[in-house]
Amino acid sequence: MTTIHIIRQNMEMPDSKALEGARKLLFGVIDGHTDQDRRAWRRWWKMIFRSQIGELFVMEYKFTRSSKFHRWSMKIEGAFFDAQERFSDREQFRNWVKIGAGWVDWVPGPDGGIVPLPRSISYAAADDQEFREYHEKMVSFFRSGRASAYLWPHLTEQQATDMVETILQEFEDDDSQNFR
Repeated sequence: MTTIHIIRQNMEMPDSKALEGARKLLFGVIDGHTDQDRRAWRRWWKMIFRSQIGELFVMEYKFTRSSKFHRWSMKIEGAFFDAQERFSDREQFRNWVKIGAGWVDWVPGPDGGIVPLPRSISYAAADDQEFREYHEKMVSFFRSGRASAYLWPHLTEQQATDMVETILQEFEDDDSQNFR
């Protein structure tokens, strides 16, 4: 779920005539699906319209996950898994990628230190915006010297970089990525 923080800026609210177009958009073109949704939608905007300068709002929203983008990202992960020499278990590989990409929660470890616990990328745990953030971190991690040196220890730094770029190039040329 994505959290959005909204703050009322130091500007006067437009007069009611100027707001008419916004009202048509917010309560006509876009509206709640059920009666309950419509009431909640109107309460939300009533609070916004009546807010004072500096007032903070927090909105949690779940962006519908793009199945096509998810499959494309998983193909990239799979291509790296298939090309690497360190892991025989795909789930362990994914956990390693999540940790390397910083897709973790930091929790107390058994000895009192702080340890990374990989976060879930399931549809229920990560909406589309969060999953896209994970994807970008994953690709950045694959491009890092840390990842390539570990995945292909026998290659020179340049060869490992070339390996990463060769794998990624296949997906950058892929026409199916037009969903980004």
